Amino acid sequence: GRCVLLINHETTKTGVMSVAQVRSPAGQADEESIIKQRFLTQAMVARGEPPFKRLTKRVVELCGAVENGTQETIQAANEALLREISMMELQVGKLNAVQLANQREQQGYAQKQELLATQIEQAKRDIVAKKVELEQARIVRQHNEEYEVLRHIVVQHPARILTQQEIDNVKQEIERSTLEKDRIAGIMQKRRQQFALLFHVIEELQRLEDVGAEDGPGENGEGGGPQKMDVDS
Repeated sequence: GRCVLLINHETTKTGVMSVAQVRSPAGQADEESIIKQRFLTQAMVARGEPPFKRLTKRVVELCGAVENGTQETIQAANEALLREISMMELQVGKLNAVQLANQREQQGYAQKQELLATQIEQAKRDIVAKKVELEQARIVRQHNEEYEVLRHIVVQHPARILTQQEIDNVKQEIERSTLEKDRIAGIMQKRRQQFALLFHVIEELQRLEDVGAEDGPGENGEGGGPQKMDVDS
């Protein structure tokens, strides 16, 4: 009976240690105190006494049966203690299952959070790219508006072929004017030469007349004065 009590007591301690380790990931020591509080209170069962209180009662009953009871009472107390330990192990199993489910859920949340962070970063990059595209679109639109203004200005002017014809006509007129200018310049040069020659003849005749007046009228001979000189017209 004492050996059974000691074995069961060790089993109880193992169960309690297992329960204390449920939902206690590395770095979360505060959950151990929560688990202990659940065992010390009625939080682990829907109704009835707290698990530790019932287990303590079963241990006390077994100790009393070992000291004062018969073999049947010892066997009954031992079986009651084993049932209580089995119930605690069942609760530990449930807590382990909850722990695994919570861990899987946390992993799922972590994956979703990582995916969400990746999507947020991608969205930020997309926003930056869209801002660049928007700025480029604004520049293109501005250029298109400027081109439209220039197009209206160009439309108001005559066609290029008409402008080229006018330019050709002006060039021909300039060439004719240049030829006419050269012709007139030649005529003017010829007239200047003629007038220069005429003035020279007039000056020469005036000089001869002055010389004849000084020498007397008889010296001029039969000519009776200077003869006229033909000047080309």
